[in-house]
Amino acid sequence: MVNKDISIKDWLTKQTNKQVKDWEQAIEKFYPEYLKTWTDPREQIRALMENWNTFEAVKYLDWKTLLINRTDRGNYVLDLGTDTGWLSSFLSTFSEVRSIDALDSSKHNLSIMLPEIVKLTRGNIAKINPILGLFYPLLIENEHYDVIVASAAIHHAPNLFQALRECNRVLKKKGELVILNETPLTSSRYFLRIIRFFISVTLCLIRGNYPEYSPSVSRSGILYDPYLGDNIYSYSQWEKAIRQSGFSFKTIVTPYFPYKKKKNQVERLTHFICEKL
Repeated sequence: MVNKDISIKDWLTKQTNKQVKDWEQAIEKFYPEYLKTWTDPREQIRALMENWNTFEAVKYLDWKTLLINRTDRGNYVLDLGTDTGWLSSFLSTFSEVRSIDALDSSKHNLSIMLPEIVKLTRGNIAKINPILGLFYPLLIENEHYDVIVASAAIHHAPNLFQALRECNRVLKKKGELVILNETPLTSSRYFLRIIRFFISVTLCLIRGNYPEYSPSVSRSGILYDPYLGDNIYSYSQWEKAIRQSGFSFKTIVTPYFPYKKKKNQVERLTHFICEKL
């Protein structure tokens, strides 16, 4: 029997691009009040300085110590889920950093927001390499990076374990993964979230209300914002995922809440400093 080549229609690239585009448009569709913040570089900077504490929480770390003497030629850094690029811009000012791969799934963030953000914050654009891509697989060879940073990003990954294992793979031995600005829940608050979810599900069943988009709960986490892909994890879930992905780590709970002016905040911005074993 002779094997014959057949023509295969390849939709995967177009489908992936469509999914990413839908994510980019989620803010416009579901959170129009925040649209300007994510499309206007100056508004983004204003929000960073006046509305959010994420930048202050990043500066809370001793970056000179984190980056010093890792290599003689300077550190190769991956900014995973770079968003608008403000973290890449901040790190580009350090002499210990040689090059930064700024990876994000949003072409708008990389082509429009990042260059202007770097200019406004006086970063070094020559050190920053924008990469349009997903959390995994990372299309890079093993043990390439000295440091990986991710600010309020990894909880967006569809699978926490896969994202962390890919980070481990592309990090050099003793390299560091610096997970920034997460808000892990205590076990009791995580349990309360689950109870509230099941109450909501029960009410929907009673009322015959079946929304197109709704949160979901699994044994591995809570998808609390299906529009933007935001997942909630407890401290114990974060710790287990980090350890099982081949890291030792320390937890740093900052003095900052996510928002400067919002009342009744409970979870403080938390960093995980992870070292590849």
